[in-house]
Amino acid sequence: MRLAMVPGKDALSGVNEHLQEKYGVTVTPTAIIDAMNNDEVPREIESLLDLLEAFTKVRPGSLKG
Repeated sequence: MRLAMVPGKDALSGVNEHLQEKYGVTVTPTAIIDAMNNDEVPREIESLLDLLEAFTKVRPGSLKG
């Protein structure tokens, strides 16, 4: 439960601090994403990315509020 309360940026920073001290390496968010398999991505994230992709294809002025 405690990990759910830690912002991801802070968690990654702590992991990187340990990795740097012990192994002399760091991990970037891009490297983590590149190493993930599709089945490891939560469905909610896939849905959000699908919506963002659709939004980028909407022409300016075509949305009516």
